[in-house]
Amino acid sequence: WEFNKIAAAVLAALLVIFGGKEIIYIAGKGHAKEAQKAGYVLPVEVASASASGAAPKPAAGFDFAKVFALLPAATADAGAGVFKKCSTCHTPNQGGKNGQGPNLWNIVDRDLGKVDGFNYSKALIEKGGKWDYESLALFLHKPKKWLKGTKMAFGGLKKPQDIANLLAYLRSLSDNPVAFPTQ
Repeated sequence: WEFNKIAAAVLAALLVIFGGKEIIYIAGKGHAKEAQKAGYVLPVEVASASASGAAPKPAAGFDFAKVFALLPAATADAGAGVFKKCSTCHTPNQGGKNGQGPNLWNIVDRDLGKVDGFNYSKALIEKGGKWDYESLALFLHKPKKWLKGTKMAFGGLKKPQDIANLLAYLRSLSDNPVAFPTQ
């Protein structure tokens, strides 16, 4: 009787070891295509610069005029809520440290790619210009669409209201906030 118990335990262990692998294979067979790729692929639209070297056009369906129309009613408080998505990489406070992204104090009207101690992408440094409200809006909507080669991993904001509120918040990150455009 003792031998039967031992033999049954050994056979059960072998069944679990070899049979478990087979059961997992059979159960997961319907998901074989998904299992070939690990993770989640983020949808990213990529556009190239035109032959003239101009920046790519904004993503389809995005129009700065919609954001512009919302700026007078946009609030920094609502923008602070939107900024929570940004706070994992950026700091908003004066004298704040650079993180994975640069500190954003005085971002509005700042030269592109110019924060001491932050290693910007070559594409942003070469672009030149300033972070005006329109360039910020286009960048916040689809960073990789606005500037091919940017290091910014964020997928972008879809809603013009979120962009307008975030611009109001970014505007508040200054001792001398830059006025919203009037035309």
